[in-house]
Amino acid sequence: MVITSLLASWESWDLARKGMEETYFTSTDFLLSQSALQVAERAFFLWKNDHIAVHGLTINIRKMFLEMDFDLFEECQKQHEEMEARARELEEQRELTWKRLAEAAEQRKGEDGITV
Repeated sequence: MVITSLLASWESWDLARKGMEETYFTSTDFLLSQSALQVAERAFFLWKNDHIAVHGLTINIRKMFLEMDFDLFEECQKQHEEMEARARELEEQRELTWKRLAEAAEQRKGEDGITV
């Protein structure tokens, strides 16, 4: 009953929630109608989940930017991917450096019997 009235007023809600599909309401309605209190509480938690809302907003904004200027969007996406690749390379180099230091410390420990 609650979900039906929510669906009736769906069009008047803000744009951020318009991206959600009716299947979400159907599954939420099913969970809320369960007799177990924990299931209903979990359904309300999902309804209020900020991660889901932010993810939906992000998808809508990316789509809007893509439609506004495809070339700029592609350029920015390429730069972002390059930055992530550089960050991964730096992390791998950092891990390799620490591994070498640990090996050198182990070797030195064996030579003079002193723990570093």
